[in-house]
Amino acid sequence: MILCPDVVAFAETPAEAPAPSEAAPSVTDEKIIHLKPLVGETTYRRFVAANPFVSRFYPNFRVTPVTSRLTVLRQVIRGAKRTVEFVLAVPSIAVEGLCRHAYRAYLTRRSSTWDSPDQVRLEPDCLKLHTKSHRHSVLSRFDDAVHTLDASELHLRARRLEP
Repeated sequence: MILCPDVVAFAETPAEAPAPSEAAPSVTDEKIIHLKPLVGETTYRRFVAANPFVSRFYPNFRVTPVTSRLTVLRQVIRGAKRTVEFVLAVPSIAVEGLCRHAYRAYLTRRSSTWDSPDQVRLEPDCLKLHTKSHRHSVLSRFDDAVHTLDASELHLRARRLEP
């Protein structure tokens, strides 16, 4: 039996496994070249050998050998990574707090040079840095436009009411 998450082919021998069309590359061809067997290297090699059309469409394809050393190395690296993450979990919280404190002190010192300090929030759970906000000028222009429209509408209503 050959098992892939997307393709399952049951056969007594790899030669009996269903072969995709040899006219053009198919999805199955691509799945074959991307198989990464965890066990059963002999079966994998026989399966690839029973499907020679794959090498015609993908001439650079080579069977990737299954090595236990590679698997062991991956497990060692994964374990080392977990250990480092566990060891650095507590110090990283302290370093993050220190960085936040230093950045807040820096921003507080720089606040005197900001054009719109009222648009800045330096809170523990929120950092909003609109040091050169255009909010007031945009709102002012909007208010002027609304007042201009209101004045022209009042003028038009007054004209309609005149006999």
